[in-house]
Amino acid sequence: MAVDTSARARLRRQLVVIAAFALIPLGSQAGPLSRTSKSIGKRAGSSPSRGGGTSSTSSRGDRSQRPTRLDDCCYRGGTTYGVTPLWAAPPRYRLKLAPKMELFLGAQSVKGSDHAGDVRVRIHQGPIGFGFTGTRYVESFAGPTAVAAGNTSVMQGAGVSMDLWSFTLDTRVLRDGSDRTTVWLRGGITGASSTDFEQIFGPTLGVMMTHKLSRTLGLRGSARQYWFEYDVSAREYRAEITASVLSVGYRVLKFNVGDPLHGPTAGLQLAF
Repeated sequence: MAVDTSARARLRRQLVVIAAFALIPLGSQAGPLSRTSKSIGKRAGSSPSRGGGTSSTSSRGDRSQRPTRLDDCCYRGGTTYGVTPLWAAPPRYRLKLAPKMELFLGAQSVKGSDHAGDVRVRIHQGPIGFGFTGTRYVESFAGPTAVAAGNTSVMQGAGVSMDLWSFTLDTRVLRDGSDRTTVWLRGGITGASSTDFEQIFGPTLGVMMTHKLSRTLGLRGSARQYWFEYDVSAREYRAEITASVLSVGYRVLKFNVGDPLHGPTAGLQLAF
């Protein structure tokens, strides 16, 4: 037991060191994010509006409802009709809802670029779940480097950023008897926007697999395809190892235009 505990402690220290080195930002001068963002912007043929957007609001008339009592609905002609509320039903008829929630907060060091922030939320009950993922890529320019690289869409000393998000409905398609290995099919909607193009939307479809090595160690891998407007698409691959609440891995995002955005990731994986 002492040897096992010492090995786990040593593994956790190694993961912390790997995470620290993975998140050291690299200097970027018109890197892959800038080239990818500009390529998508050219294909989409749109530029983001700098001015404040206008919003239209519609007001609905107030709907007044006459207060009703349960007794009024269930008492007719001197006869009382029995209605049992859900919370007062016998235990065997009650809905057993105990959803599980997973939250990931992390960062990525993008090769040849700067970094990205990553947020993932999953809520699932049995074989059904819902998920949200959101990533912001950031790339800065060092003074006149942007102009020298031919990027005239930004001023000197400025940079480029790109947001990628998705909402999915998750369905568990495989689970072993011990619940150590699970496979989820994920489909939904996605969107992307950047300083070089306005918001574009489309569907997304992917698969995710999790495997528990022990009570605190686990593996997670996923692959996803994005389809956007203007014939823009992307593929994403993730591979991660989790130790307690710490997660480290590698992520690759490749659009059909521009350069791939890839690099090591690290973050906190929390379960509720």
